Amino acid sequence: MPNYEFTNQAGQVVEVYYPMSTVPSVGEVVQHPERGTLTRILSSAQLSPNFTTGTYPYVSVTLPRNMPGVPCNAKGQPIISSRRHERNVASEHGYMRAED
Repeated sequence: MPNYEFTNQAGQVVEVYYPMSTVPSVGEVVQHPERGTLTRILSSAQLSPNFTTGTYPYVSVTLPRNMPGVPCNAKGQPIISSRRHERNVASEHGYMRAED
């Protein structure tokens, strides 16, 4: 189950479950029914091992299928076309390269 890290108003880090299709963006502020006002933060646990190929283009087998704004193959797997594209996809969807 995908749990994502947020900070509450007291500055404490809390984990909250969200389906990948509805998770708030990094920096987005949400109202949680039990935990109050929360701000989404980037978690180091959100690393994709497939951001380390260095050879472009490549088909990611670890990123979610049918990602919005990302070209995909017939199976819905994202196609990463360049290092710049990789960085954009990572920042827009809350991922980062393992070596960053």
